[in-house]
Amino acid sequence: MPLSVFKKLGIDFIVMDFPADDDTPILLGRPFLATGRTLIDVEKG
Repeated sequence: MPLSVFKKLGIDFIVMDFPADDDTPILLGRPFLATGRTLIDVEKG
């Protein structure tokens, strides 16, 4: 998406660079998941 779209929608995010750790899951709260209308395939993980 062009940067202008992010500015118009007021979307803000931070890119963090850190070593990968398979033991630490990414936790996403329900408001975040609902906003993106996220579907999670529980069978695939």
